Amino acid sequence: MKQLSLGKKIKNLRLQKGMTQADLAGETITRNMLSQIENEAAQPSVNTIFELSEKLETPTEYFFSEISDPAPFHKIRSIEKIRKTYASGDYGKCIYRLDKLGVSDDETEFLYARSCFGKAQTFYREGRLTASEEFFGKALVHAGKTVYINEEFFGVIYRYLKAIRSIRKREDVSFCSEETERNKNFISDILYLDLLEGKMQDFDLRELAPPYEKHLSVHRGISESLSEETAKDFMCRLKEILKDLDDGQYAILKYYILCDMEVLAQKTGDYKCAYECSSARLMLSEKMNT
Repeated sequence: MKQLSLGKKIKNLRLQKGMTQADLAGETITRNMLSQIENEAAQPSVNTIFELSEKLETPTEYFFSEISDPAPFHKIRSIEKIRKTYASGDYGKCIYRLDKLGVSDDETEFLYARSCFGKAQTFYREGRLTASEEFFGKALVHAGKTVYINEEFFGVIYRYLKAIRSIRKREDVSFCSEETERNKNFISDILYLDLLEGKMQDFDLRELAPPYEKHLSVHRGISESLSEETAKDFMCRLKEILKDLDDGQYAILKYYILCDMEVLAQKTGDYKCAYECSSARLMLSEKMNT
């Protein structure tokens, strides 16, 4: 790329922002002076460059460099804020800042991929499956543009997408025969449906977050030969689990608990409860597909 003069840099940035010379000029920089600077008939003072860089929202370092592309300088100014935003868990704001930055390289695409993944996980736990699927898809696209993402990341996303599609297939079915607590919930998310389907029978449920463990312990005991007394006991245990669940974190778990409660209520002859569970499950299903 041909090296740009200072005047050309200022003019190009002004035009990119749709500004006239009058828009960019001000009390200390006249339109005539700006015209001379852009046409290389005059050299601006350091203070003038500082003022122009602020109005053009471009790091001052760019105007003193021999580099013609301002993108790397925008990144230097913005990337530290973006890293801190990502670390705080505000994935939506991180995506917004990355969009505004408009830079695509290994680091920014990594942050895009991880932020979209975090946003998708949040939607998944809230039961907003359509939004979750959309952001998992975006995470895959950005992950394919950086060398910093490993194959495990892709595998986890595909398992989430499989889980979402599996849940949608079951909407009309009444009964379905990290070093930190946050990581434990993450592991629970991607294993829960496999365990519901009867896979990994020897898996130690204590590896899961407590609500998942409690539900699966009851779920595995439900069968056609279940006695009415045991069914009532299971129903009480599920009600206790359900009482403390937050839709914002456990919407998927809540859906399957309601499936089991509907079956148990029918087995004990409590058809009013069965109807209430069915209605709550269908309402949750409708929410998950908005």
